[in-house]
Amino acid sequence: MKLYLLEPYDVLSFGGLKNFSAGESHIQKSSFPPPIMRFFPYFRKVYSILLVKGNEAYLPAPADCLVPRKGEEGDPIIAPLKFPPVLEEEKPYEPAKGFVSVRDFVERYANGKGKFALKELSEFLNTEMRVGVKLSVSSRTSEESMLYSQDFLRFKEDTFLGILASEADRLKSLNKMGGEGKLAKLKGKKDLAEFFKKKLTLKKGNIYKLYLLSHAFVEGGIEKGKVIKIEGKEFKVLWLHSAGSEFISGFRKPFVEMLRPASVLILEAAEDGGIPRVCQIDSSPSVIDRKKSFLERGWNSGIIMEVKG
Repeated sequence: MKLYLLEPYDVLSFGGLKNFSAGESHIQKSSFPPPIMRFFPYFRKVYSILLVKGNEAYLPAPADCLVPRKGEEGDPIIAPLKFPPVLEEEKPYEPAKGFVSVRDFVERYANGKGKFALKELSEFLNTEMRVGVKLSVSSRTSEESMLYSQDFLRFKEDTFLGILASEADRLKSLNKMGGEGKLAKLKGKKDLAEFFKKKLTLKKGNIYKLYLLSHAFVEGGIEKGKVIKIEGKEFKVLWLHSAGSEFISGFRKPFVEMLRPASVLILEAAEDGGIPRVCQIDSSPSVIDRKKSFLERGWNSGIIMEVKG
């Protein structure tokens, strides 16, 4: 598993997963991070999409991170292990938005410490809106009521698209990416910190967190008390800090509702054993023809860590 760095030559467009038709919905928003399926043509297995600025990689802020509401001062904190997670402080908090460095994720968040820095998406890229119009196939003239606008993402200087993936497959020095096939240059690849490579030793009854790196699906949904399997090991769900959900569909595939990356599951281990730090929830949609391929491509990936602090 490597972190591949790609430098866009121009803007990129990663449309949302909502169906878009000119004349019906007039604005198409670009979302970040985009779903991993956007990069299946280049890698055998994709775990996550990151942002890289300089030598530092960034992950979306975990959904159990809270920040003071607008107008209040203070550092990010981690939601307490109460179900529901009610704060004892009088100061009002809200879910954090933005990105946390992998260094802070490993050294602070994974150790139950707050007071880490969060960066807004605008520190990595700018959004540009461009207007277009649908053309008639026969006459090549614009059609009435078919004006639309679309968001494009322009990466700032010294900022790269990071793809956490296994072996590259058909990845070249120059690659067409995004909705309009804009060029992106492969700048290199780097190893992840030892934190991600080491196995975690589970102890029955201990509490763990699973931070979702990719979109994830669990048959029957997530609810308190449900037992799920991760890499063959059983866990009981204590709580879900959701970053939201959305419907995902591939080419000529049915829609499947999945949790968004950065969602955090609070789990109790139901057995002892070892588990990879970067792991996958053992669940696949019944509507998928080849269930094994669902996990082989990288869906349901996450980082598991023991709850500390």
